[in-house]
Amino acid sequence: RRPVSIRVDLRLYDEHTALILKWRMAEKTPFEKVPTSALSPSVSVEQQNRRKLQEKVSTGWNQWYRHSNLAHVLLPHQVGVDLGILCKSSGLEHRGALLNPQFPSRKGPPVPVRMGHHASDGSYSDIAFVPFPVGTKGVAAASSLNFTVESASSHMTQVITIKTNATSSEATKAANLSVVIHPQSFYGAYSTIQHVQDHSNGGATILIDTGGDLGVVTAKFSRSPNPISPTGQWRCYDDPQRSLECLGFDITTEDLVITLSVAASHDEVKLSPSLGVSQASSMVHEARQRVIESINNAGAVTQGLTEAYDAMITGFSWNVNFEPRVAVTVPVSRTFESNFAYIFFDWDMFFLSLMTCTAPIAVNNTVAFEMGISNLIEVAQTRSSYGQVMNKRAATADGESSDTNDRTEPLVGSTVVLKIYQDSIGTPREETLTWVVKLLFPTLLTWNQWAWDYRRYKIGDPSGGLFTLGSDNHLPCEGSTVGLNSSRQVCASQAAAILESGMDNSPMYYHPFPNLNNSGPGWDTEANKVQLYDCQHSTLFVAESQALQEMSKIVNDSEVKQMLSEQSSSITVLINKILWDESTGIYRQVDASNLTRGFSSELSPTSFYAMLAGIPSNDQVSRMVSGFLTNASEFCVSSSTRFPALNRTTDVTGSCPFSIPSISRSSPYFFGNDYWSGRTWGPLNLLVYLSLSHGNYAEIPAVKAARKGLCQQSYDLLMIEWRKNRHIHENYNSTNGLGGDVVNSNPFYHWGALLGYVALREAML
Repeated sequence: RRPVSIRVDLRLYDEHTALILKWRMAEKTPFEKVPTSALSPSVSVEQQNRRKLQEKVSTGWNQWYRHSNLAHVLLPHQVGVDLGILCKSSGLEHRGALLNPQFPSRKGPPVPVRMGHHASDGSYSDIAFVPFPVGTKGVAAASSLNFTVESASSHMTQVITIKTNATSSEATKAANLSVVIHPQSFYGAYSTIQHVQDHSNGGATILIDTGGDLGVVTAKFSRSPNPISPTGQWRCYDDPQRSLECLGFDITTEDLVITLSVAASHDEVKLSPSLGVSQASSMVHEARQRVIESINNAGAVTQGLTEAYDAMITGFSWNVNFEPRVAVTVPVSRTFESNFAYIFFDWDMFFLSLMTCTAPIAVNNTVAFEMGISNLIEVAQTRSSYGQVMNKRAATADGESSDTNDRTEPLVGSTVVLKIYQDSIGTPREETLTWVVKLLFPTLLTWNQWAWDYRRYKIGDPSGGLFTLGSDNHLPCEGSTVGLNSSRQVCASQAAAILESGMDNSPMYYHPFPNLNNSGPGWDTEANKVQLYDCQHSTLFVAESQALQEMSKIVNDSEVKQMLSEQSSSITVLINKILWDESTGIYRQVDASNLTRGFSSELSPTSFYAMLAGIPSNDQVSRMVSGFLTNASEFCVSSSTRFPALNRTTDVTGSCPFSIPSISRSSPYFFGNDYWSGRTWGPLNLLVYLSLSHGNYAEIPAVKAARKGLCQQSYDLLMIEWRKNRHIHENYNSTNGLGGDVVNSNPFYHWGALLGYVALREAML
């Protein structure tokens, strides 16, 4: 369609490196050398701003390393220490303090972990865990010992305090545990590590020298270590070439304090600070109070929804991580598919940026706002060479691609970017969002037009032309890498296409016609499309096109605006013509196969997304809200709750305490309570909330009441697990409000906090 600039980041470590760039038009055409005339010697203002922002947020001490909540890493040095708890009698060592992964590979009982407060800039963190819970083989004496690790930083100095709930020396002796220090380089950075004797400072200092002009990182301790020789199943250094003995510290009733700092040179190491227990306690206390004050300030402007803000900012801050290939980002959860070097899911991460780059976080926490912008840029830049922002972009631990070049996910990027921009108007953030819009507009437009070109079905058919789910035969296939013999030649499948919905096992896609013998949708093996006209893809395309039309004014492209207007108008007509079921008063999925089975009986919250694009009339909206949204037999959104009521979770009554389920309560699949088959999900609540907030409908009394009721139910649902465990679940039971009642609900998945976000936004109106 149009020439598109492609960003190529090259990191050169040798001044003699020579580079040749090649490209090809299609998979089976040969690569050609990119002519020099196509290369720009300059970098756009927007790319310069991106680089400055990402360099700014990639600094200081933080838990940057996604595989461990106990690793304290300094950027840009890329070195630091990771902590472990060793049971000396068994040789077992606990590392990471991660909440139990969704698909745990470790043997034994899950480790109880409580995620405390965490400052977005890394200036404070608090985590408590039981490294060897009851049932851990060989460490029964330690099963009740709880560890609390707090950290605080100021400038380039970080202090870590480690304490236990042991109340006597006998208890600590019986536990037979040691804290093990793992100094290391991260992300493949170079360093040399050594121990030096320091009789004025607990007996030892660890030096980590990066070999450049960044100085020497030092680790000093509040008491003497007990050197440990690496044996058994663990070692001190993740680099097997390291042969130094480990520094271990026996557990006592006294806190252990680690002071990390940077010396300009080896000669100045002795000048590095070493804090005692009292000094460290004071520093940690002050940092903790600053975080609590920030959270309370947000609660003051959101009608007291302090806990919802706490959950949202905590879920964000603990999931921030750094990876040199993708800068500072916030993938869904540290424990989700932890065998990846990094992993992006697009709509999950777009919604994360919506939470952090709009009020109240954007007003209250500049660092979180800037990290959210970095995350927004990187997830948008996961666009494949075919045009779509991919469903998943990932690299395995051994460096191979695991991208999904065959599919996308729900089209929400432009809607999110526009809402972030609109929230910034009249604030200091507007300048930043203006260049962000200009930077991302080409990518978002290309994604939108990819959907227009490749996801419409039966174009020209009198009853066709709407969007369906698809999976294309593009290489590399998921889990493969271009050029490797393992690359599969066929990517497309119905199951892969359904994943494009983001609602992986939804009965709406697997059993759209449950009352018929053939309950599933058709699959077009030539077009590689699910034969089901899709409410979600069709209506979100219109919403995205409308958002892009608004952004085209910022980038001053009237030609694109006209094209988008014509496309979205044509799809709007088809949505009302094909998807609207006049007999029942709601938008439904429609069979697109030659079986012509008509409307699907399975309904999900996607039926309300037409409101997000302003498609239905007020009369249609009234029918949907009264007949389905607030109907206790369907989606069970309360329309009579006073909002906000802060403590209803202690006495939640009635037939609809929580909402909105991922499939209608009238569905035979609702009580399966299995992932997208009946459970409640933050992103669905968000998209329905945004639909109810559209300017065409927001002040209609029934819509306004339903919106406030949904916000109350969302808040109540979040508080069930948050107040009990400080968990933010990937999804929740729609009847009892629990998140941990199933194994496939990740307990610290940041989009669970969208349940609090909708309440916070409504409270600020």
